[in-house]
Amino acid sequence: MRGYEKNPRDTCWFIFNLHLPDEWMHRKQYINTIEKDIDADGYNDAVDAFPTDSTEWADADGDGMGDNSDAFPDDANETRDTDGDFVGDNADAFPTDPTESHDTDEDGVGDNTDYYPEDPTRWNNHLLIRFYKPLNHF
Repeated sequence: MRGYEKNPRDTCWFIFNLHLPDEWMHRKQYINTIEKDIDADGYNDAVDAFPTDSTEWADADGDGMGDNSDAFPDDANETRDTDGDFVGDNADAFPTDPTESHDTDEDGVGDNTDYYPEDPTRWNNHLLIRFYKPLNHF
């Protein structure tokens, strides 16, 4: 093989001056010398995980979301991080709150603001003060 030449009309690559053994030619075993790149992202369709999407070409974790769009390209269980706290939405107890991601006692109050993160019956440290109106006896 001597080199590659780019076809300027369709952004395809083809091999020229390919030297094949004579026995291959006699058996009529041909090699497709055209490498297609339908989406023109620079990745051959044969190795492009998303051959019709020019913004994606790989999916390292095999979750169906391209690595460029996947917030966690090496974790098949996570693809998004809506609140940007570096905890994936599937594992984040509060996927829209960037200040919270865990709720150990499952009381609905995140561990960062829960004074008692392991006690589901308590969550704040504020004293509840009740003011009673004194009874007026006439």
